[in-house]
Amino acid sequence: MSASRAVAATPEAPDSGDALVLDRVSFALGPQRVGEVSMRVGEGEIVGLLGPKGAGKKALLRVIAAESKPLAGRIWTNHVDITALGLRARQDAGVFVCLHDHRRLRANRSMLEIVAAAIHREPKVLIVDEPFRRVEDTMRRQMLIALFEICRDAGLGVLMTDHDVRAALSLVDRAYLMHEGKILVAGTPDDLLRQQND
Repeated sequence: MSASRAVAATPEAPDSGDALVLDRVSFALGPQRVGEVSMRVGEGEIVGLLGPKGAGKKALLRVIAAESKPLAGRIWTNHVDITALGLRARQDAGVFVCLHDHRRLRANRSMLEIVAAAIHREPKVLIVDEPFRRVEDTMRRQMLIALFEICRDAGLGVLMTDHDVRAALSLVDRAYLMHEGKILVAGTPDDLLRQQND
């Protein structure tokens, strides 16, 4: 796919039923400024942020996690503007982020354990970087999928990244396909599969 097909970032504002909203967020991807990214994750919705390695998915998650600052734009959760808040304040507002190099995984806790612990804390939105990475056991993979479905049923919003587009589309309700820090395509799994096949 060509970056010239990037979806124009339209203004987003929190609405009833939104767990997370990004409104025209720009961020650093290496030496480049990229974006503007607008997206939303609804309550009880599993949303995929998909694309190849190096597309900017993890860099955007670091912005959501307050590990790096957005260069422009705003971030909302549960109708609260969290753009200027630090990590702890964002957690208090209901954002739980798990990256693979986070201390929780460095402490040898499995992704399954982390997601289960996150649900227990009852956040508004759970953000997970490649949750199925290194999960080779079929039973553990199925348990992880079941946990995400519990999140959906409980009204918890989930944003997950993956570079395996087709595998992720079997689980998510909607998805955004990213390339070079821009959103190329957004829609339901059927929408994205049709556009991939065009």
